[in-house]
Amino acid sequence: MLEKEPGILGWLASLGSMATSHPYASWGGGTAFLAALWSSLKDGRGWCSSIFGSVLAALITISVLAVMRKTGLHEEWMPLVGLAVGFIGADRIRAAALAAWDSRKNNQGINDDEYK
Repeated sequence: MLEKEPGILGWLASLGSMATSHPYASWGGGTAFLAALWSSLKDGRGWCSSIFGSVLAALITISVLAVMRKTGLHEEWMPLVGLAVGFIGADRIRAAALAAWDSRKNNQGINDDEYK
């Protein structure tokens, strides 16, 4: 017998249960979302781009917070990580990661033209 997929209320109940069992991570993700949304709208970006960037900032924050929790760092710093990631934004984090990758490739002497 196939089980029925949960409705929207089932998903909301699961989300509420997760949010109450992990309050610092929920607060950090929400803070990152709202800070990224505010800063991107303040910069003059459109709604669609702002919401997408805010969701990415929240996901990046939740990933960083999971690493913090696994390594044993203090949980009370988690909302500050959300604020920092939110105000920096997903676009700038991506640009920094790509710049670090390019710098690493250049330091090792890897040439992209060899692979084309």
